[in-house]
Amino acid sequence: MSKAAKTKPSAKTATKKSPTKSSPRPTVVRLADYRPYPLALDGVHLLFTLDATRTLVDCTIDYHANDGRLQKKTWLDGLNLELLSVAVDGKILDKKSYEKNDKGLWLFNLPPRGKITTRVAINPRDNRTLAGLYVANDIFTTQCEAEGFRRITFYPDRPDVMSIFTVEILSDQPVLLSNGNLVESGKRGAQNYAKWHDPFKKPCYLFALVAGDLVDETGEFVTMSGRKVTLKIWSEKQYAGRTGFALSALQRAMKWDETRFGLEYDLDIFQIVGISDFNFGAMENKSLNIFNARYLLLDKNINSDREYLGVDSIIAHEYFHNWSGDRVTLRDWFQLSLKEGLTVFRDQEYSMDNFDRASERLKQVQGLRGDQFAEDASGLSHPVRPTTYKEIDNFYTGTVYEKGAEVIRMLHLILGEEKFQRGIKHYIKQNDGRAATIEDFIESFEAANDMTLDWFMPWYSTKGTPMVAVAQRHAGKDLILDFSQSNNKAKNTLPIPLKIALFDKNGAAIKLISQHKHWHADTAVFLLQAKKDKLVFSDVPAGAVVSLNRGFSAPINLDFAQSAADLAVLLRHDDDGFNRWEAGQVLATRAILADYYQQNSDEFSSYRDGFAQLLTDQHTAPLSLAENFSLPALDELLLAVANQNKKTGADPIKLLQAVRRVRGQLASDQEEKIHARYDATKNVGAVDGRNLVPDDIGGRAINNAMLQFIVNSLQNNKSGDKKNVARVKEILSNHYFKNDNITLKKAALSLINRFSELTGDEELRDAMLSDYFDKIKKDELLFGDYIRLLSGYDAPHTLGVIEQIVATKKIFNPSGTESIDFRLDKPNELYPLLGGLAGNIPQFFRADGKGYEVFLAVVKMVDGINHHTAARLVNMFNSLPQLSAPYKSTMKKHLQKLLKQKISVQLTEMVERTLQG
Repeated sequence: MSKAAKTKPSAKTATKKSPTKSSPRPTVVRLADYRPYPLALDGVHLLFTLDATRTLVDCTIDYHANDGRLQKKTWLDGLNLELLSVAVDGKILDKKSYEKNDKGLWLFNLPPRGKITTRVAINPRDNRTLAGLYVANDIFTTQCEAEGFRRITFYPDRPDVMSIFTVEILSDQPVLLSNGNLVESGKRGAQNYAKWHDPFKKPCYLFALVAGDLVDETGEFVTMSGRKVTLKIWSEKQYAGRTGFALSALQRAMKWDETRFGLEYDLDIFQIVGISDFNFGAMENKSLNIFNARYLLLDKNINSDREYLGVDSIIAHEYFHNWSGDRVTLRDWFQLSLKEGLTVFRDQEYSMDNFDRASERLKQVQGLRGDQFAEDASGLSHPVRPTTYKEIDNFYTGTVYEKGAEVIRMLHLILGEEKFQRGIKHYIKQNDGRAATIEDFIESFEAANDMTLDWFMPWYSTKGTPMVAVAQRHAGKDLILDFSQSNNKAKNTLPIPLKIALFDKNGAAIKLISQHKHWHADTAVFLLQAKKDKLVFSDVPAGAVVSLNRGFSAPINLDFAQSAADLAVLLRHDDDGFNRWEAGQVLATRAILADYYQQNSDEFSSYRDGFAQLLTDQHTAPLSLAENFSLPALDELLLAVANQNKKTGADPIKLLQAVRRVRGQLASDQEEKIHARYDATKNVGAVDGRNLVPDDIGGRAINNAMLQFIVNSLQNNKSGDKKNVARVKEILSNHYFKNDNITLKKAALSLINRFSELTGDEELRDAMLSDYFDKIKKDELLFGDYIRLLSGYDAPHTLGVIEQIVATKKIFNPSGTESIDFRLDKPNELYPLLGGLAGNIPQFFRADGKGYEVFLAVVKMVDGINHHTAARLVNMFNSLPQLSAPYKSTMKKHLQKLLKQKISVQLTEMVERTLQG
């Protein structure tokens, strides 16, 4: 596909045949090879006779040929299915009329209209991939996105094949759920029976079934047209009572979608189920969302503010998919960001509208730059809409989700709310019940607003993070900004909207006057569309301070050599929450890099002075203020060093040490103010099990940020001041043991490793870990917090602890007297184990390569159970391109060693792409 083409597949492309193979799925799937499926499905009937080891699935498909005639062979996907029978129009087919292989089923010479009926047997208990239909904790559940439905029955498992589903379930389980409205329930013989009907067409990846001994909390929502919708949040019995917040969050999301987007829910019931074992955070199956229970079930006594905010956002995200993903779905998986990027944008706007816009935006940008920018700088880089893939599961990435949302945010900024909403309404009206493309999406904004947007399309086809270099100069009373853009991953020139403001030295806003054709005075946005351009502002006083890319208006790296004095002005006075924070981040980055390179710099003093003012700030919203106490993430710093030294790369351990020294120096220099702010924010409100109070959350976040500085004040405790160590130990101990608020207790837990690393004192660590172990040992949803503390500890024995956990499948308390079971097939336990190690910089990046060796040995074991999870874990190696020679060569050696072993296609693709970086 051409770089900025606004085209749809031609008739010639649509009839192009796939390579001749045992199945129509080529080794590499290409966007250019798309062709419609030959059948249109008029209805699908599924009958499940559930059994843990031998479930029978009867599937009847009513179809007609798309063009009135069929090819000689028609393909149905099917994986690990025992075919018991196949019939067309009630006639059992003989073996000359079909051909089965390990990927599916060919049917020969189908009539142009008819019924295909298959019966298969599957073993849900033995399915540990967590895709298709599987059993976890004695609960039957499904996960069908992206290609899980083929593990359930023979079917065209692709998103553009949509149909109306009717589902019957027979089981001994008491609760039987599926998509749509409940039509009938009761008994059939000795078994429980339920029949569900979804009146809206959907692809099979949105199919869902859950059966188990579950309990629910029921609520109601009255839509804007007056319809009453029943809401149910389901959980396993041991988690009864943890669904209240989820119910209130769902009601908030439904109301917001009506108010902001005019979108009303369309069925009689909406249900969410929490499942302990789940590959993803959650899944938007039509009317029956399935969640990883960790991201649904909350208790104010065991879950922190961050977890509450996360659950609120995830519930909103999955609900919003009802329109941006379910009612309007995808033509093919290359369009994945069409639903995910749009829905992330919607859930971000929801959170910003409901809480503090500035703090929410800061969290979004921190996530983007810490995850997606690193991805874009690695061998895993790809466009928002890739043109090829081997395994679609490997493209559920920060680029598709978060960068996809940023692309839509730029479109929103360029168009404004009114025009954007017109485009969204047009898009949904024109594509309701259809499988759409990104071109359909953009064309809707064009049609609704009578404009052309083909110039915007390169954002979907260009990989890499653009760099925008800016130089500032004066000519008389004119202020001139010279812009140039580049991208080391691509040659495309992109349209980049830059929101701009000017301030004088005292922080007063300066009126912006420019005649540039791409300057939009009403929004204060300059649209950089050329490789180089200049923007002239008239009548600007000398010494003006420029605030660029306000609100992070474009997902770019900005090369703008502003003075420390100008950045200090922005840190004190900028009314844009993001750019105020960003000024501090730039100053902090310069101070850290100066330490890293052992250079003298005045940036630290500027940052220290601004930081001191933040400590006494009583006007900024607490949630926003709390974010300003964070230092740049190590991933961002690695990129910064690597960009400055492309040949030599970055030393991650040396860089971590520089971060710690700067944080420690700040803590020492501002000790009195830090302790004063810490004392002033003690016991700020309590977590409410139904509602969130932003200022209380912000107050606790500030208190925890101060605690981090107090602990890190020991970094520069060169004299070995025992009184200071004892004082910090007492504060940390009280923060954990004398606080009832779990948000505060978990902050202390997160810092205990650092305290022990700085002091060599493990007494308090053992006491805190023992206490927390006792609290969580009967609740597997909480195991992850404890596991991460073990694998994240910078101590010589940590890698041995990880190997022992994997070998024994046990996790012990500090005294070794009690243990909990550990399972590699549980993502909620596996991700903290290896995520904690990857974040444990000194141990992960060990010179002898032992950190990589231990990590990849676990990945290899996981690959034999769950290919999807194993492949995703390789994302933690995306720093490879930024590393200096010894780290890079050692990491490459271990990845190449893994590649030579017998591993899955999914894992192979991710390792190969990582090595390409």
